[in-house]
Amino acid sequence: MDDKIKCSQCGSDFSASEMNINEGHYVCRGCQAALTQKLEEAVPLSETARFAGFWIRVGAWFLDFILLWVVDLLVKMIIDPIHPVLDTVNGKSVPGPGYWMYISITLPISITYFTWFVGYYGATPGKMTCGIMVINADGSPMGYAKAFGRYCAEFLSGFILCIGYFMVGFDKEKRALHDRICKTRVIYR
Repeated sequence: MDDKIKCSQCGSDFSASEMNINEGHYVCRGCQAALTQKLEEAVPLSETARFAGFWIRVGAWFLDFILLWVVDLLVKMIIDPIHPVLDTVNGKSVPGPGYWMYISITLPISITYFTWFVGYYGATPGKMTCGIMVINADGSPMGYAKAFGRYCAEFLSGFILCIGYFMVGFDKEKRALHDRICKTRVIYR
């Protein structure tokens, strides 16, 4: 008599001859591809973390936005009297002579802000205030290179009509597109 073994993915019982063993996990042939993908993505099979949802992440983003907006405003107040950031031509606002100077200062500040805080602390000040943080799929801290990559990947999430952000509401691990690209998760501390 062939003993039945439970598939670690779907939970169904199968005979030993119908099962494969992948990194110590019994898996049926139908679930083999899904398990292989999870292992390649370093997705922990027994998840104990609480994933941060859409609205808490929006709140954290808003706090970061306010902080960076204040910094941008200060930079603009310094540059504008010398080289106007915006000019008016035929009643329309257009970039002025100080526009590229403004961008060349504020963009590196934004990149450094997100890369350093997420790379060092695992969270920006907004995320820290909301009690959430960013980790790798295996639970380890991110590091600076991955934090920079995730910052860049966020542009794609926003570029496609913010659909990349809205994915958080429909994913069981609450991953945005940039989380999927970088294999990261946002969890409660």
